[in-house]
Amino acid sequence: MILKPRFEEHFERIGLMKKFVAKKIGISQNQMSNICTGKSYPTALNLFKIADILQCKVDDLYEKVDRDK
Repeated sequence: MILKPRFEEHFERIGLMKKFVAKKIGISQNQMSNICTGKSYPTALNLFKIADILQCKVDDLYEKVDRDK
């Protein structure tokens, strides 16, 4: 199983830019981009902060995908 990031759809739904959220939680824009593309993962605390800002549950930020698919 892998985790597929679903951040972009929540940014679009709320109408916020990644740089705003990055600044709000205290990370760089580059780090935020890497999180959104799955190149890196946020800390647990930052994951909850992002979910709070995007008005969703932490579970909504990633989709579980079987490797075989």
